[in-house]
Amino acid sequence: MRLLASAFAATALAAFPAAASGKATYTCDLHGLDGALILDISGDVELTPDEHPSSLVGAGGPALAFSGKLRSDMAEYTLTGRGAAGNLTDLASDETYDVGFRADGASLIIAINPDTPGQTLYRCAGS
Repeated sequence: MRLLASAFAATALAAFPAAASGKATYTCDLHGLDGALILDISGDVELTPDEHPSSLVGAGGPALAFSGKLRSDMAEYTLTGRGAAGNLTDLASDETYDVGFRADGASLIIAINPDTPGQTLYRCAGS
């Protein structure tokens, strides 16, 4: 009976694509420090039932908005943005940095100060 109910629910969901919204969680390598990235994502983009909103962050769709936090044992930052670009703010110093996002397979690459000689890249894996 559970199997039948699960099959029915999956079929029903497949018929109705949802607007992209939700929470995406990543584990990040911050040059040897473990970090956690949590993003709230919303937008006017339709997803298939097997897609997760986090798959759209690095795609750069302009209708996709996000906000969240990046934390490590050493620091905490807030993130806001739209599409594949945003701002990262250090909560201790209030210093703000430009950020860019790029999907790389199942990973998300965060570029701090993208397209500059001082660019820093961090790799985050979906969890």
